[in-house]
Amino acid sequence: MIDIIIYHLKEYINIESVDMKELTEGQRSFLDQIAKNRWNLNPQTGLIDIRGYFDCSGKGLEDFMGIEFGVVTGSFECGDNLLKSLEGIPQRVGDIFRCDGNLLTSLIGSPKYVGGDFKCFANEITSLEGAPEIIYNRFSCSHNKLKNLKGCPRIIKEDMFCSDNEFINLEGFPIEIGGD
Repeated sequence: MIDIIIYHLKEYINIESVDMKELTEGQRSFLDQIAKNRWNLNPQTGLIDIRGYFDCSGKGLEDFMGIEFGVVTGSFECGDNLLKSLEGIPQRVGDIFRCDGNLLTSLIGSPKYVGGDFKCFANEITSLEGAPEIIYNRFSCSHNKLKNLKGCPRIIKEDMFCSDNEFINLEGFPIEIGGD
C-alpha cells in the first residue's frame, strides 16, 4: 500500500513540476487582439492552441513575439508581413495555412499537417524542404526563387501552382496531384 502511495505521489509531483511557459502582457494582448478569446495555453505542450481561425496578415510582423503555436482548428494566416522564418508556426492547421507575401527563404518550421490550402507564394523561397508531405487542397509556391521541387509535398489532393520560379529541373515533383 505504501508503494502505491509513493508511486502516485511521485506522479503528482512530476505533473506539478512541469515548467509552464508564462506569457508576457504584450503576448497576451497580441493574442487577445487577433484570436479574440479563442486561444489557450495548452498545459501539456506549453504551446498556444486556437479554436477557430487566426489572421495576423498585413500587420508588419517580423516574428510572433516569442509565441509558439500548437494546434489551430481553423485557418492560420500570416501573409503580407515581414517574416523571415516560420519559427513558432502551428504544428497542425485544420484549414488554410497562408504565409505568402513575406521574406521567407525556406519552409523549415512549416506545419506538419494542413487540412486545406497551403499558400507560400510571393516570398524568396529557394527550397521547399520542410513542407508537409500531404496537402489536402491546393499548394501554391509561385513567385519564389525555386530551382527545383525538392522537398515538395509528395501528395497534393487538388491543384498545384508553381509558376514564376527559376526552375532548372523538376526534381522532387509530387507523386500525386489530384487536380491541375
